Amino acid sequence: MLRQCRVVRAVARLLLILAGRVHTPVVNLKADLRPALRFHGTPLVSLDVKQMQPAILAKVLVSAVGSNSFADAIFRGEDVYLILQKGAKLATRPEAKKHRNKNTLVAVT
Repeated sequence: MLRQCRVVRAVARLLLILAGRVHTPVVNLKADLRPALRFHGTPLVSLDVKQMQPAILAKVLVSAVGSNSFADAIFRGEDVYLILQKGAKLATRPEAKKHRNKNTLVAVT
């Protein structure tokens, strides 16, 4: 079973590298059916990797440059899109969400 888990993780990593996201039947499965999924009898868990990215960035920033306002805000649980909205002086949160993948640096106060 451990070997199977390693293979699944390796395939998922490869898919992420090649496509930027994992495409499986589980991804499109209705949310109310997902709790019934099992792997060798063990319930599966769901992780929202995209939502982890700000926390990972915050941790890396703290390691690289020390305490900073972005990391502090993320660790307080603030909404990353509201932080970006304010820093980029955008009118709405949806605008910040739309621009999340652009190479924009903003000052976080």
